[in-house]
Amino acid sequence: MLDTRVFVNLRQLASGGLAFVIEVADASDELGELLASTGYRSNRKTLDEISPGVRGLLNDDRFWSKEMCFASDADPRQVVEIIDRVKLEMTWLEPYLPLGAEAIEYCTFPL
Repeated sequence: MLDTRVFVNLRQLASGGLAFVIEVADASDELGELLASTGYRSNRKTLDEISPGVRGLLNDDRFWSKEMCFASDADPRQVVEIIDRVKLEMTWLEPYLPLGAEAIEYCTFPL
């Protein structure tokens, strides 16, 4: 059984914007197909707040990511709406995680 985990972080973008980044690690092939159909991309893991993962399916890495971007000077209400979207994303992902909500980590990067 895979140890599927989800990491939710805030990352600084080169354009001066920010993004909430959701990364799914060790997803099964079936979950990967579902993630791809909902806007996730195959990636290598993110290292920290300013180092994004590399796009593209690479070897045995089973990382999938989705970014929800906003400007650094965005209206706080817009940011709250994005946070709500992140929460909604966690709600539908949770049943696909063997450990359920325990597999979701906030402000932690994959090791």
